[in-house]
Amino acid sequence: MRQEGKRVSIAQLCQWFGVPRSTFYYRGERHRARELDRGLVELVGRLIAANPDYGLRRLTVLVRRELREAVNRKRIHRILKANGGGSAGTTLDRGGALHGLAPPGYTPKLSRCAALSARSS
Repeated sequence: MRQEGKRVSIAQLCQWFGVPRSTFYYRGERHRARELDRGLVELVGRLIAANPDYGLRRLTVLVRRELREAVNRKRIHRILKANGGGSAGTTLDRGGALHGLAPPGYTPKLSRCAALSARSS
């Protein structure tokens, strides 16, 4: 149509062809696998071998100390995910309370247990 000297807007073209304008302008995300830094992967592996009980946050601190530079926690998490590492099912809440394990000598209050069992029934 340009060759004929006619100018047609994109909105008009989309309307003619029955295509939403958002579809015309859409650019799909390009997911590409990032290369993991081999040195960092080896360092994390060495730290895990030496300290198998350490979690993500503690490993991140150790990596930062070892490299003496800023390393993002998410980057360490990405390495752990790629190599099959993960938690053993216990997590800490923000107050430091451990979920999944009771501290030694802990006996729950009967009133709390009764309330919990009543809710689940």
